[in-house]
Amino acid sequence: MVTRVSFLLLTFALNWISLKAQDGIFHAITGEDLTDQLDSLIRTRDFDFFEDEAPLELTLSTDYKKLIKEKDKDQYQPALLKYQPDDTLLIQKEIRVKARGAFRKKYCQFPPIKLNFKHTEFRVESLQTLKSLKLVTNCRYTKTYEQYILKEYLAYRVLNVLTDKSFKVRLIRITYEDTSGKFKPNTRFAFIIEEAKSLAARHHAVLYDKQMLSPKRTQWEHMLLIDVFQFMIGNTDWSVPGLHNMKLIKIQELNEPSPYAIPYDFDYTGLVNAIYAVPPEMLPIESVTQRLYRGFCPTPQELNQTLEIFKDNQQEILELYANSSYLDSRHRKEAINYLNEFFNIIDQPNRVKKNILQNCRK
Repeated sequence: MVTRVSFLLLTFALNWISLKAQDGIFHAITGEDLTDQLDSLIRTRDFDFFEDEAPLELTLSTDYKKLIKEKDKDQYQPALLKYQPDDTLLIQKEIRVKARGAFRKKYCQFPPIKLNFKHTEFRVESLQTLKSLKLVTNCRYTKTYEQYILKEYLAYRVLNVLTDKSFKVRLIRITYEDTSGKFKPNTRFAFIIEEAKSLAARHHAVLYDKQMLSPKRTQWEHMLLIDVFQFMIGNTDWSVPGLHNMKLIKIQELNEPSPYAIPYDFDYTGLVNAIYAVPPEMLPIESVTQRLYRGFCPTPQELNQTLEIFKDNQQEILELYANSSYLDSRHRKEAINYLNEFFNIIDQPNRVKKNILQNCRK
């Protein structure tokens, strides 16, 4: 008699064998297996996910019926990642995927996904260091939720403009292929986020997982920039002591004793203005679009130096949204107006005093 556990293991194995049979490098038109012939060529190609701003075209095949049904089980399942770097090559690689995100697992019809490459042989040096990536997906099946994705992606890009000590992101145009046969292929925007270990390695740093660390004990100039950035995008859903939507990295040099705070997860912001986003009940605001400065108090000179960084980059920040051809006109205008409100505040000393210096934590 086949037990449920045995049945699940058998199903997993059959799915894995089916996907594994397709793993390799193929001619995109004829389907010829080119894995052996092009091995040396593939190794010399650069497929850095994060260097190109154009959307990366990917296809992800897996049992989405199972992924959605069992999204609370925190279990990986087999998947096939397909990537076509040019007109003649098709790279197909077996990976593992699972649903992620505590809130989004509960709220979303389609949960965000973690891509696991731990046992994947890419034959590409720049990709071989990948272990896992967060894929931020459309939470629900509407155009509005896809616009949220695009606005959150651009929020990461804004922080990239302000500091290189931030998570890199790459916009994805992804086709979801359901191996269960329940859902038709569906193509949507999504984006991937750089691994925390990769971010740390870029700065010759290590992850620093110390909780209950006061923001005052982080690298102060950077922390002040992050505080103002969070104020700019209308984000109150973060905490350094609780490591909530925040990573710490510590540079391994004697002259850098304090860790750097690196924020992530910007869907609960006024800039994105998602319908489900609400501020914490203990805060004196009623909407995420209401800005509230949550940083510790800087000196006026420190604050002015930081605000100059934002002013110097104002045009580039606004152009990220103005030049996005993927945002519709309503969401583009909404985002630009929200950012302009911030720049109007920091251009007026009395408003800086009222909104930041009088609200900061002592």
